[in-house]
Amino acid sequence: MRHILFALFAIIATATYSQDFAPVGAKWYYTVKWAWSWQGEQTYMTIDATKDTIIDSINCTELSASTSFCGGYEPMITWVYSSDSIVYFKNQIFDHFQILYNFKAKTNDSWKIDYPTDMSNIDSLIVSVDSATIETINSTPLKVLYVKYTSLTDSNFNYHSKIVEKIGDFSYLFNLNNDLTICDATWSDGLRCYEDSVFGFYSTGVTSTCDYVYVLGLNDVNINEEIVTLFPNPATNYLTIETPQQTTIEISNIQGQIIKTLETKENKTNVDVSGFARGVYIITVETDKGVWRGKFVKE
Repeated sequence: MRHILFALFAIIATATYSQDFAPVGAKWYYTVKWAWSWQGEQTYMTIDATKDTIIDSINCTELSASTSFCGGYEPMITWVYSSDSIVYFKNQIFDHFQILYNFKAKTNDSWKIDYPTDMSNIDSLIVSVDSATIETINSTPLKVLYVKYTSLTDSNFNYHSKIVEKIGDFSYLFNLNNDLTICDATWSDGLRCYEDSVFGFYSTGVTSTCDYVYVLGLNDVNINEEIVTLFPNPATNYLTIETPQQTTIEISNIQGQIIKTLETKENKTNVDVSGFARGVYIITVETDKGVWRGKFVKE
């Protein structure tokens, strides 16, 4: 009898711990663009529901982002839970949970979200529902909210988006900053794919694959291969750079932060990039023939 009771308790506990939104194993893919990318250059980032955890005595799912937008001050770890059709979230910046999505909301309903505008300043967004409807995705009827985000301190700062039950905001899961903000770094250009073991796989169709990458100059565009050659590109663990002798090599991220600087007298240099975050990097090579710049992708 004790074994039976224990088994029943385990089943009940597991059922209670499961999340309607962001179950463990869920994964989002978002397009990443960056300032000054006039030629349509883009890469991608992911958000993974990595584990169940308990925060403030609440059963939550921990979400881990592969990168951070807009200069890096947005947290890469966020905790979420859902209750009665409302999704709540918390990160390291605030000591309390806030409403992220309210799927009980109707037209003209609203809620408020506090968010960081930079490393030290906090603003608030009013999320107001313009309209609500039902859309069927993967044979599942889902509530859809068409919303407007408006800054509480600056009403001229506002933008619209689409939030879908089980999936989240199609602009970005935590759509607190987007391409309309003043940001000389990276920003999200929308949802590509979502998947979890119950709901299945869903693609918005905005790119040919979830991990599609386009970089101007990646495939022999505007580069002189007689001076510098990069391979493999994209790179996973090591990048080989072939250059004239006695060169200075500088690698920076797309925010302009220098990641690595090398001085070499060899014409072939192997660079360990296994510890680099996934994304696009700029390589600057100073030679006696001038300065060469190119890009590579870290997968």
